[in-house]
Amino acid sequence: MTDKVISARTNDGPPPPLGNENDPSSSCELKESTASIMENKPGQSIKAHCLSQLGSDYYAHYQKTQRDEDLKTAIFLLEEAMQLTSPDDPQFPEHAYSLGVALKDRYERNGDSTDIKRAISYCEAARDASRDDSKHMYISLDCLARCLMSRFEREESIADIDTVISLRQTAVKLIQGGHPDYPSLLDSLGTSLLTRFKYHGNMVDIDDAISILRKCVEITPDQNAEKSLHLMNLGKALQTRFEHLESPEDIDDAIEYERKGVEMTPDEHPNKIGHLSTLRNQVR
Repeated sequence: MTDKVISARTNDGPPPPLGNENDPSSSCELKESTASIMENKPGQSIKAHCLSQLGSDYYAHYQKTQRDEDLKTAIFLLEEAMQLTSPDDPQFPEHAYSLGVALKDRYERNGDSTDIKRAISYCEAARDASRDDSKHMYISLDCLARCLMSRFEREESIADIDTVISLRQTAVKLIQGGHPDYPSLLDSLGTSLLTRFKYHGNMVDIDDAISILRKCVEITPDQNAEKSLHLMNLGKALQTRFEHLESPEDIDDAIEYERKGVEMTPDEHPNKIGHLSTLRNQVR
């Protein structure tokens, strides 16, 4: 299983300090934690866990700042953690898919095919090391699907989108409807089917996408921050089917769902303008 992991690393030395003094993640405590973990020698498993956690914190900070340096530091720490994690360690799947997702993000920024190959390999290793009844399995499947989807968006390999859908179908089956991640997994599966429909034109895909996205919207509470996105995705799927079948009911429903999506999106949200533009194009 471990031979699936491509073990190239960026040996650039210890990570630099983060951000400015007003950033929570650039506090003295965080800098001192980094230095302590890198210089001291606690138990290998504990050190790997600390490095992985710190790397995940840097990655979360990167998602807010979008700074290359934050992502580079996250990857450095996550790679160090992987070097110290044995395949039979219970934390191996989490360490592997965390690194895989960070490498995927760097691939999306710079297009380096080595990054996406490594990302896929780490997520495959995480999947192979996970039990079906563990939380790591469905997360590993989702992370692997995200990596393959990222590659598909650049290379447009139909084999990738087929695998993405298969992985997401399995992930949905592994968790129960009351699980907090269930709506998000349904949304990902529905939008993947919509994407494949645009390439294959198989009406089964678009019908299944709409059915799944309807269920996603129905089970997502209004107070959920992702509800507006689910509504917009359902609207897009209905619009797409309308463009092929010209059913007035589809376009009416599409406008209604997208209107709700816009209303539920806070004015300060970065997607607000895009959602408004989508709705405006629908009602013309």
